[in-house]
Formats: sequence, structure tokens, C-alpha cells
Amino acid sequence: LDSGRTITADETLTHVDCEGGFFALAHVKTGAMSGASTTLDIYIQQSDDEGSNYYMAGKFQQLLPTSDNVYMKIPVYIRRPDTAGEKTRVRVRYEVAGTTPSYVITRTWLEPMLSLGVPATDEALTEGLCAEVAAI
Repeated sequence: LDSGRTITADETLTHVDCEGGFFALAHVKTGAMSGASTTLDIYIQQSDDEGSNYYMAGKFQQLLPTSDNVYMKIPVYIRRPDTAGEKTRVRVRYEVAGTTPSYVITRTWLEPMLSLGVPATDEALTEGLCAEVAAI
């Protein structure tokens, strides 16, 4: 969804089209942070009506200027579109507050889950996508 960006103001990224109807882990890795009394909120948003309306699929823990080199993941559900043949759009929204914020985003991505169970179900599996995540 994103990589190699320094956030200094509110920003909404271009969407990525997907099929929808799946659980995923949303990941974010950050670099150096700075600013005076600043905060960064990172939202995963989705639209199941081809971009007319966006809804929050998930929100990461708020980051502060002292939150250097953080890796976080949260479970999200990406809805299936109401109309057959349409795509679900997924995007990242960054919201900052404070004086001279500077937040380095190393990478933000979605990792589809292997099953439609809760995240603990996939993390217990020994093969596939989440086996790599467990090793991180």
C-alpha cells in the first residue's frame, strides 16, 4: 500500500483494487520520527462502491515523535463489493497533528490470511503466509 514516504501533513494515498471478502493483517514499519508535540494516526480505509465512500477497516496505535523504528500489525476485514464484478478499493490515510511533524514510513502493506478464521487461527498454522510473519 505504501513505502518510502515521509509524512509531514495529512495525506490520503491512491487506492489499490482487490477482490474483497477476506481477512488480512495490515502491517506498518516506521523509521525515524520527529516533531514538537506531534502525533501520527494511520488508518486502513476501504470502499466497496468503487470509491464513492470510504470506511475505516482498521486503525493503528497512535505514534509519537519518540516512536522510532516501530513494527505493528492489526487484523482487518476487507468487505466484498455489493455489486458483482466491482472491486473493493483499499487505501492508507495518514493524519498528523502538532508542530513540524516528520514521520518516516518504511512500508505499509496487507497480508491476506490463509483462512477466514480469526488471526490466531492462521498464526497457529505451520505453512503459508503467516509462517513467515511468525518468524519476524
